[in-house]
Amino acid sequence: MGNSTAIRSRGRSRSKQALSGRAKNAKGSTSIEPPLKRDKKSIFPLMDTLEILSWILANCFLGLWYNSIGTIASWRGIDYAVQIELNLDQILPVVKEMIIPYMLVYIIPFSYIIICIYQKGIKKSLHKARVMYLTQILMMSTCYILYITFPVSIKSISLNKPTSSSSSSLLNMTYSFVHTGMTKFCALPSMHVAHLFSIAWISKEETIKGWKYIYFFAIITLFSTILTKAHFIMDVITGLMLAYIFDIFCYKPLKKYYNKIQVDYDFTSSSSAAGGVSSSAPKSGSSNNKQKEIHKWSEIIRILLIILFPLTIFNGMCYLQEYTGSSVDIIGMFQGKELN
Repeated sequence: MGNSTAIRSRGRSRSKQALSGRAKNAKGSTSIEPPLKRDKKSIFPLMDTLEILSWILANCFLGLWYNSIGTIASWRGIDYAVQIELNLDQILPVVKEMIIPYMLVYIIPFSYIIICIYQKGIKKSLHKARVMYLTQILMMSTCYILYITFPVSIKSISLNKPTSSSSSSLLNMTYSFVHTGMTKFCALPSMHVAHLFSIAWISKEETIKGWKYIYFFAIITLFSTILTKAHFIMDVITGLMLAYIFDIFCYKPLKKYYNKIQVDYDFTSSSSAAGGVSSSAPKSGSSNNKQKEIHKWSEIIRILLIILFPLTIFNGMCYLQEYTGSSVDIIGMFQGKELN
């Protein structure tokens, strides 16, 4: 009885040793190196930052096409304002104080990126910046096409300018900035409303902190666009429709695509160029060299895009300004120079 018990215990201990040995061997054969971590001195965080700045510059330069596009629209000699203007447009009063939220719209895209970086860091904010700014640039380009296709002048409702005696007031000065310095032929749709509601919906999708405040600000801006007499009511409605269309058919597909290819997993780890890390068996030297080559060329292409994308839009802006003789004159806007 005692002998049988001793034999069983020895058998159990041998089986345990065999199992532990197999586990060690298995562990040794499929050992995975820890994923490559970014060195604080690495160039890649700087590259991510430069790419985000490139998107911001491209967006700003495209926005400066505004008056040139309005001039081209005015050359057509067509004005659909009569068809879309409502009696309510003329009845609603001018509320000059609403010019403040109207002007603050310009800082919202930058605020979105700053909040993303603060909340998630540069690495995870990169693909969010790509998707958001690409959506805004495509939407802005669509607005420009619509402005030329369906010219709408807001001259009939933008005659409520401040008198010269009160021009020293900052509020009246800002009001004059909008109504005398910006073209009157870029009305349908309202780019202000389209931009802000698009970013509000994107902020909600990305669960950005403070997205409710952006939503609230978007609603305030909707009313400010009408009460400052910068747009017709129909301009605001079409701006909302455009934002919704681009949210469904542009932003969401782009987001799905970037999530699929894991764009937020940066170039260093996606190619694993430096370490040749693999989730399965270790790769051969030739495979690692191929990865390094792909990584090198992807970074070269990325650098070229960072430089060329905003530069191309800037050159387009310069060409349009020379062609039309019209530009966004910031100093002239404050001086109250009248445009078309």
